[in-house]
Formats: sequence, structure tokens, C-alpha cells
Amino acid sequence: MPDDSFDLGLVASHLLMLNGYIALISYYGETATFYISILGEIGVKESWTKLFIVGSMSIVERPIGAGKKGNILFMTKDEELVCFDLGTQKIVKLGTEGDMCQMVSAIVDGHVPNLPLQSKN
Repeated sequence: MPDDSFDLGLVASHLLMLNGYIALISYYGETATFYISILGEIGVKESWTKLFIVGSMSIVERPIGAGKKGNILFMTKDEELVCFDLGTQKIVKLGTEGDMCQMVSAIVDGHVPNLPLQSKN
């Protein structure tokens, strides 16, 4: 009989540097949930620590990098740039969309400069 508790759902993963640690962002598309974990010690599988579980982010397409203060940048399905602030645990729209968001995504190399966390109204 098949085991219904074993799920092979698609998980998208993104490695990046976050506050000086190797971080892994795992996205479970069916639930629109992101898991953000950091590696405590290189080569020690058991040293992964789950920092945050960010749920209900159905507008987010994928992570694209992190700022120096630990802000994680995401591209939305509408090609807008948003930021998850680890301090406040809130998502902030950065007001960059379309081609500019694609350009930011293309130049990110594991980190981006700190960006002001202001919502564009």
C-alpha cells in the first residue's frame, strides 16, 4: 500500500549569505511558505538552524538575495521587488518593478547594498 505521509512536492531552494552565515531559503509552492535556515558549522549537517517560517507569501515568485542588515529580497509574480525585514518580520514593497527588478535580480551576487525600507504608495 502507498504511504500517504510521504510527499514529493516540489521545493525550490536558494543559497545565499545572510549576516555572515550560509543561508538556505526553501520555498514550498503548494503552501506558499518559505523556510529560512542558516548553517552553523561547515561540514556539520546537524548544525542547520531554522530561523524563520514565512507563510502565505503567494505573491512572491523567488528570492534574489540579501542585504547587509539581513533583509531578504524577493521578486513577486508581478515582477516587483519586495523585502522581508528579519527584524520586524514584515514584507515591504520597494517600488522597483519590471525591467529594473530584472536588472537588480541579474546583478545580485549573494548580497546587495542596504536599501531603504519604505513602502511606495
